Amino acid sequence: MKWIISKKKGSVRMKNAPDVLWLIWQNEETEQCYYVGNLILHQDGTYTFSYELSGKRQTLTEAMQNGYKPHLSFRDIEKTYVSDRLFGPFARRLPDKRRPDFKGILKANHLTSDYTDMDLLRVTGGRLATDSYEFAVPIRT
Repeated sequence: MKWIISKKKGSVRMKNAPDVLWLIWQNEETEQCYYVGNLILHQDGTYTFSYELSGKRQTLTEAMQNGYKPHLSFRDIEKTYVSDRLFGPFARRLPDKRRPDFKGILKANHLTSDYTDMDLLRVTGGRLATDSYEFAVPIRT
């Protein structure tokens, strides 16, 4: 595999590869985390979301055995969802550009004005106080 480091500080990506974030769900009772899905931005600008069904541990199947219910916007766990822009439920996780401190958020996370929604999700994790989802950068071995 050939890796490149983009100009955005801390961003490592495979050359000509899609941009991938893992969707993590945390069981609030046990605090155990599960890797339940993949959000992908393809080179052509298309986004896809699909649940992680093939992993061996801590994936969707195990999460469902421990209380996880598929997201209301993505109920079919077998389907790959496709969109030409970031899915609404994920876009709502981005800081509002109208916030007075938005430029400070970009600066604090080493993002320039040419950031993408995936860049912003990557650095913020897309965390909300109202649920137990978070986006994470895949572990490359």
